Amino acid sequence: PRLENFFSLFLGSSVSLNSLQFFKDKDAGWLVQKQRKRAETINRQAFIQCAPERVATALANWLAVPEQERPVERTLLGMLRVSNLFVETEFLSLAQSLEAFGRLRFSEGLISRSEFNEGLELLKELITKTWGKSEISKRCVESLSFANEASYGRRLEQTYDLLSASFAMQLLGDREVFRRTVVQTRNYFTHLGIKKGTAVIDEAKGLFLLNQRLHAFLRCLMLIDLGLAEDSFVPTILSQASRWQ
Repeated sequence: PRLENFFSLFLGSSVSLNSLQFFKDKDAGWLVQKQRKRAETINRQAFIQCAPERVATALANWLAVPEQERPVERTLLGMLRVSNLFVETEFLSLAQSLEAFGRLRFSEGLISRSEFNEGLELLKELITKTWGKSEISKRCVESLSFANEASYGRRLEQTYDLLSASFAMQLLGDREVFRRTVVQTRNYFTHLGIKKGTAVIDEAKGLFLLNQRLHAFLRCLMLIDLGLAEDSFVPTILSQASRWQ
């Protein structure tokens, strides 16, 4: 699987290896992997059973849900349906991958660890003195423990800056607009029910096009991490990102 991922990264398309030959000096060997596909077994015990009139009522309620209240539906069914990922589910996976890359690549805190720990102990004492060992006290302490980490938006800016200014502008657009769009859209689908930010993209076409740019961006970041020079893949990445526009 890792070899398939590697060649998928370089080829920009899903790769499934049927055979692979290894060479070392005069020795050679073959690695063959065969995959069997089978139809999904129907589990009738998972079916909901009720009277037809209840189904009719449920369907009427389903169709009556306003558009702005459907994120849970789209996100949940994007996971349950195994044919293709819904654009919302795909976006969340891409946003999570960007966060993971940022955490691995940029680990420094906002201030030094020793300075942070010293201040954290003082705040813990003050919180305990104010609220004792209550639930709100525990939650505040837990939240403060992560306060020295860079925000998701900051890590997006740091990954953006790995590209040259001209290439980043072509691929992702303005740095601040890109950060705000990804952060607000990610928060909207991660914390369903919160107020919708002005930069949120939630309509299918716009989210699909954003996903294509994020796919290209992540591929680009991985190639940079492998030591490839930017000028070796700029045309390919830009073509990938704009293919459906």
